[in-house]
Amino acid sequence: MLPVDLTPHSTRLTTLFAPPAEELIQKQQTEVKLLFGRGVYVPAGNYEERELWLEKFHAEELQNCLKKNSSLTTLRINQKPWTRLSKEIAQCTQLTTLAILNTPLLSLPAELGAWTQLKSLILFKTQIRELPPTLGQLQKLEKLELNSNELEHLEALSPLTHLIYLSASRNKIRHLPSGPSWENLQTLFLDDNALSELPEKLYGCTSLTCLNLEKNPLLHTEEMKRRFSRVKALFL
Repeated sequence: MLPVDLTPHSTRLTTLFAPPAEELIQKQQTEVKLLFGRGVYVPAGNYEERELWLEKFHAEELQNCLKKNSSLTTLRINQKPWTRLSKEIAQCTQLTTLAILNTPLLSLPAELGAWTQLKSLILFKTQIRELPPTLGQLQKLEKLELNSNELEHLEALSPLTHLIYLSASRNKIRHLPSGPSWENLQTLFLDDNALSELPEKLYGCTSLTCLNLEKNPLLHTEEMKRRFSRVKALFL
């Protein structure tokens, strides 16, 4: 199959139809973006980020990729039959965005505390049951999505005072952290969990503009409505 010219604004994107990951990595000394699974390769000079998307590739190929390119800022992993992350991912200390989707990890490595530049973390349908305490070291984290997992609590998130957006819908969360407040939090989705009460600290989140607590066995909902009256979008 021949390469396809997808030129937007005079930028040529050459479609590479599923070459070996190793072959692409060898070519990547000057390129800044690789999209695996979608087969798109973008020349250098047009994007600020270094991206790697992995779909339908083996864990060994990911390890080889990361060994040769630890300066990635964006890593997206989708539909992988992995139960743990490669230790080489911890070496990608420049990551600002990490998305792991539809991959049954079950747990996260403690080494994720090394991703101190991370601003956005998405863990969707990974079957994780607990978050490691080292997650609290990610002080630049602003966006966190933990939807459709097996979490029962979010204690590891207590130190993350810079969070702006947090979504943990469709888990098994029974209680929220009672520690430091998420003082910068603007959006919070906790619908479809097992919450009955909320910690006092949450009522003190004055930046909160959207709060979704639907499909929880909440007590004292009328009092919650009164105390969250400043929240523009409130769903109980």
